[in-house]
Amino acid sequence: LIDLFMPIMDGFETIKKIREIPAYKNLPIIALTASAETNLMDRAIGLGANLCITKPFNAQHLHFTIHELLNVGDLKNNIPKNNSDIIKISSEYKFINLKKIEDASLGSKLFIVDMLEIIHNEMPDLLCDAETQLKHLEFKAFSKVIHKMKNNLLMLGMDALRDDLNFMETQSNNNESKDEILNAFNRLKSYWEHAEIELIEAKKRVL
Repeated sequence: LIDLFMPIMDGFETIKKIREIPAYKNLPIIALTASAETNLMDRAIGLGANLCITKPFNAQHLHFTIHELLNVGDLKNNIPKNNSDIIKISSEYKFINLKKIEDASLGSKLFIVDMLEIIHNEMPDLLCDAETQLKHLEFKAFSKVIHKMKNNLLMLGMDALRDDLNFMETQSNNNESKDEILNAFNRLKSYWEHAEIELIEAKKRVL
């Protein structure tokens, strides 16, 4: 599993270097990205990735994909089972939906709490960083922050922001879209204010 936008050495270069090693010629590689740009996925495939999956991914889909690439036999007995004691609160909120996190948890309440805690801790810094970059018209840096932020927000089921997130990430290098980018970012901040309240409540309920 290789994230395409890792620091130091990105996923594209990593895939290329892996494929240059004869022993790893047939090693299954799944590229992961929060970007919706098909050209990035095509590039990863062209460099040697077997598949490219967008984040946040469906846990069961990833499970089946890995089994297919590894040529594992009957999958019916290998499907992850969710524990019945998980609190199903995925669709009880207006601004967030925890279905993706619940599915990925495979029945672990601790996993759900940890994921919510990580997102809750990361978002203020990401928002502050993005606002600073936008204020100074550092559009490339702004785009990278939005990319990092996207996975957190979509993991929380905030699909209402998907179009704005994709727009900000892909258009932030175009100065002509500055006003539209600012409007989209302001919508994101306003939406997050409400979502954060629900996130805090959800953590309490799971515990």
